[in-house]
Amino acid sequence: MNKKINAKDRQAIVTALESVEIADATKNFKLLSKGMGYVGPAIDGYELFFVELPNAIKSDN
Repeated sequence: MNKKINAKDRQAIVTALESVEIADATKNFKLLSKGMGYVGPAIDGYELFFVELPNAIKSDN
């Protein structure tokens, strides 16, 4: 990997990573996690009522 990324680019990556505020990243991950907590059940509900239920009715299963 060191051969593909020169020293200047590696330093830029290090600087970018060091500039990330841990508190901000934590807050963003919490929001993402909360959003996924709603999205997953919504997708499951859609699939149940609009995909699986009609298939079960059609196949009499």
